[in-house]
Amino acid sequence: MSTQKQYDVVVVGASVGGCTAATLYAKRGLKVALLEISKDLAH
Repeated sequence: MSTQKQYDVVVVGASVGGCTAATLYAKRGLKVALLEISKDLAH
């Protein structure tokens, strides 16, 4: 069994822009990975 995951789009940074981009891609049916280094997303 493979543990490798495949995504259509990888968005780096969960700022307002990153979250918006990830949402728009997902609404178009793409498989999205949203990456954020910070553990606190409320900054």
